[in-house]
Amino acid sequence: MLTVDREDGTLLRAKGIPNGMAGYLVGKIVLVGGITLIGFVVQLVPGVLLVDGLQVDADGWLTLIWLLPLAFVATMPLGAVIGSIFENPATWA
Repeated sequence: MLTVDREDGTLLRAKGIPNGMAGYLVGKIVLVGGITLIGFVVQLVPGVLLVDGLQVDADGWLTLIWLLPLAFVATMPLGAVIGSIFENPATWA
C-alpha cells in the first residue's frame, strides 16, 4: 500500500498539510489493524465451530489476546520496509 500511495501522490498531499504524515500513519495503522482483525475473526469463528475436538480454554484466549497485538506490532514495520523497497507497483508482477 505504501508504494501505491507514493505513486498516486497520497504521500505528497499528506506532507502538504499540518500533521498530515502523522494522520496518514495513524490511518494506515487503523486500516491494516482492522483488516487483520476482521480476517482473524473470519477464520477463528468457523474454526472453533467446525473443528471437532478443538477446545480453547480461558488460558488459551488470554494468550491469544496478548499474542495477536504483539504479532501485529512486530510485523507492521516489516511490511512498511518491504513496501518502501519497490519503486512502483508495476515491479511486483
